[in-house]
Amino acid sequence: MSDRAYRMTLRQPATRWEDALPSGNGSLGALVYGNIRREVVLLNHEELWLRTPRPELPGVSHHLPELRALLASGRYREAVRFLDSKLREHRYAARPDPYHP
Repeated sequence: MSDRAYRMTLRQPATRWEDALPSGNGSLGALVYGNIRREVVLLNHEELWLRTPRPELPGVSHHLPELRALLASGRYREAVRFLDSKLREHRYAARPDPYHP
């Protein structure tokens, strides 16, 4: 697959942070916006907002065949409930990352 398959191009500069395309690796995030005369690079790191360690994801991979079967049959909501129930059995509750621009 060529590199062109993974590109996004804006037809005009993103002048607000809400219009910028996010980039990052899961711990560090970046948005580039502005114009040709004044470019703004907004950086964000999870350590700025996530003051407690991330919860350890429990090992539920042995349920993967059943989860895949649900997804393959188009039963998406049931698959989400199934995975959530397996995670909750281990007292794991997913929470969104608290990133702020």
